[in-house]
Amino acid sequence: MTVLYVISMIVSITPELALDEGTPFAGGLGVLEGDKFYAASRLRLPYTVITLFYRKGYVDYEFRDGMAEPADVPFSRKLQSRMKALEGSVNIFGREVKTRYLVFEKGSVRAVFIDAIAPAWARRLNEHLYEHQDTDISFARYVLLAEGAIDYLIRSKTKVEFIDMQEAYATLVAISPNLKKLEKARLRFIIHTPGPWGHPSFPRHYFSRNYGYDFLHEKVYLTDIGLATAEHVFCVSKKHFEITKSVMPHFAAKISYVTNGIEMNRWKKVDEEHFESSKNEARKVLLRKTGLSGDGMVLAWNRRIVGYKRPEFILRFIEECDEDVLFILAGKAHPQDMLNREVMEQFWDLSQRKKNVFYTPDYSTELAGMIAAGADLMVFTPFSGWESSGTSFMKGMVNGTPCLSSRDGAVIEFIRDGENGWLYGRNLKKLIDPGSEEGRRISARDYREFSSKLKRIIKLWQDDRDRFNEIAINAMRTGNMEMDRVLRSYYGELWKIN
Repeated sequence: MTVLYVISMIVSITPELALDEGTPFAGGLGVLEGDKFYAASRLRLPYTVITLFYRKGYVDYEFRDGMAEPADVPFSRKLQSRMKALEGSVNIFGREVKTRYLVFEKGSVRAVFIDAIAPAWARRLNEHLYEHQDTDISFARYVLLAEGAIDYLIRSKTKVEFIDMQEAYATLVAISPNLKKLEKARLRFIIHTPGPWGHPSFPRHYFSRNYGYDFLHEKVYLTDIGLATAEHVFCVSKKHFEITKSVMPHFAAKISYVTNGIEMNRWKKVDEEHFESSKNEARKVLLRKTGLSGDGMVLAWNRRIVGYKRPEFILRFIEECDEDVLFILAGKAHPQDMLNREVMEQFWDLSQRKKNVFYTPDYSTELAGMIAAGADLMVFTPFSGWESSGTSFMKGMVNGTPCLSSRDGAVIEFIRDGENGWLYGRNLKKLIDPGSEEGRRISARDYREFSSKLKRIIKLWQDDRDRFNEIAINAMRTGNMEMDRVLRSYYGELWKIN
């Protein structure tokens, strides 16, 4: 395959980026942006992804007397040694901030990490990813992301075709007076979540203080800025698109969707031609990593720990399950989310009490790849309507690890119940608060169906392995999950495949 492209650069601005070389990330957005990076490199697309340098990373956890205590994860010094540096400066709240741009290159692509190096107060902006305890710091951090991205592109003499603002945190680039210096740059806005955590707001005096803009309303939502200023807005699955149109009808004419995908070279490890031997080897690697042993089905629940993903489903099922099953639990909560830090502690307690349960909060891309390849089944439990896309199920499917999932996100575009995976629950097309009385009733019904179906799947694996493997191979053969399709949909004007 030959890819021809013009010299104009595709630019993606994102709050997080997960590279296998070792960069801080919190969840799916960072991994997705990493997949785009590697796919663009393979395809030799002119692509630059820009994010912030997080000196203390996102968060890790240590368990002391059963309590989950947050710890720092310093940015990889080994990766820093492989980066080039470019000096720059931006203006935040009327004060000059000296910056450096750490650039990691891989073929035709660049990953740029913005670091504020002086004065001392500005260095605080580069400590932790998604740290929102101080409103002044939070706003200034996203000004740094926007202004640093523009400053880097100007100083590096980058000719820009598209600037994609990933999630609302990147949308301040759209109202920067410096944006006009990037001639003909076309702004697009990609929304990655229907949840309120992805649509932050700030008091209007911040915008007046930094930009001189006087917004009409006291509270200004960054999502509204992206919706108003982008020439086009993308959602990340068909269902996400349908829900977004219903909650943002005044911008429906400029909204469409591109369903997320994965970079196969990064995630596909199991060989279909030698399925059983390849799968068994991947299982051995995973069990060595986790320290589990036994011949039972390997079942994984691995994702960010947050309420709408309903971790209580797998907690309850493990306590009730009397079958020979090995459970792998992986994921962490935001350090300020005390309720779900308690869930982490429940996971930890299970892993200490039960020999067939492994749990770690250290959910790296390396472990994610081992689980996708080595598990027998992955389970997904989000409350319907709240998952924008999800791609972990894709990583499992391409490795012959079928999934049991609620009907949400991109899952319903790929899984055919009983053929290449399993589905349960209602396909809700509106946002219902999971904690409301109605939400609790829905979850109670969903759990009964989830538990019943999961027990049947375990029995199928135990009693009719040929049929289970048929479903697993059908999962591997499911098409349209490649990142190539995603990039072609976003950037078709910049490439041509012969």
